[in-house]
Amino acid sequence: MDSPQTATKLVEFSKSPCYGKCPSFSLLIMTDGSMEYIGKRNVERVGPYTKQLDAETYKKIYVALKNEGLYQYDDVYDKDTQDGSKTRIVYYGDEGRKAFGTMFTFPGNTQEIANSLLAIADDKNGWAPKEEMIKDENVVKNDEPIRKILSYNQGACFGQCPSFSIDVFSDGKMLYVGKSYAKLTGIHEKNIGENDLNEILGLVQSEAFNTVNTREDERIMDAQTFKMIYYESPTERKEVKWKINDAEVLENIKSFFKDQAESRAWKEKKKDDSADVDFDNTLIVSLTPAVQPKDWILTQRHIDAKIVKFLSPNMTYFIMSFNPELNKDAVTNELKKNKSVLNVQAGNRPAKPRGGTPQSRQSGEKATKDLRGGNDR
Repeated sequence: MDSPQTATKLVEFSKSPCYGKCPSFSLLIMTDGSMEYIGKRNVERVGPYTKQLDAETYKKIYVALKNEGLYQYDDVYDKDTQDGSKTRIVYYGDEGRKAFGTMFTFPGNTQEIANSLLAIADDKNGWAPKEEMIKDENVVKNDEPIRKILSYNQGACFGQCPSFSIDVFSDGKMLYVGKSYAKLTGIHEKNIGENDLNEILGLVQSEAFNTVNTREDERIMDAQTFKMIYYESPTERKEVKWKINDAEVLENIKSFFKDQAESRAWKEKKKDDSADVDFDNTLIVSLTPAVQPKDWILTQRHIDAKIVKFLSPNMTYFIMSFNPELNKDAVTNELKKNKSVLNVQAGNRPAKPRGGTPQSRQSGEKATKDLRGGNDR
């Protein structure tokens, strides 16, 4: 076993969710014997926990992994199986990282290794809650500008559907906006762990996500709308919008973000970050990384636009106010057509009255006629 100063990853073990009540969690074992467990669904311990593995058990796991020769096996087994909990082992051995995933097919002694790791994860003794995810598990560790890489949104419906959005940035930060009927309301943030990131990226990068057919959903009027956007690069994105489509990949995406939304690791944005935000005439706007927000906002003077608060480190994600006399849906639709805008979404709580200046209303009168629905007041 290494010292804490020189420790690196030894093995990651995880179980994915299924249509039933399969336990879903991840386990990370470091070369100094320290462990991190993250309970997700249908488990007794939900959230992050830590523990030290005893030397004898560590030795058995280390020897079993080293002797098995995991590099000889395929990366994925049971590709055509529709439903089941996927077992995933990622081994960091002498030949580098080796990922091994399966549902029912376990070549060699991999079943015994999986059972040993499962026993460690299921052991109830010694686990201590961990308040925050390890900061070193941030998503990207390079000199590229921080940008949004994932955006998930659950819309409202005529009933009591929980409505919220979660955005994931390349530095590992997650931003949550809870709206109507959500268990957690308001603006919150936390970091996403490496295991969780790999899980959701595996779903949005899959062929199933790229080829899923949601055209039939367009005919349904009264149903909650779900939207998943994967930003492959600052200029390329993959977007899927659906309502009742029950494709496995979409159900797994919904389950993943439901678990994230119900996580106890979220921290509410400080009150002074949003105390002056008027959500009745504000929108949350995300721009392409190449655009400077302070320059872009000047092009929106006809709607009396102002930046209220920046929500992301690179300042391309912010709360924007506009003239309260304008129709909010019309403003939203106009911004969505703007080539510099990646995404637009509404605020999340009632607002205090706010008015624009007579000068700003006069200067924008002609340009905003359509936004008022064609009627001047």
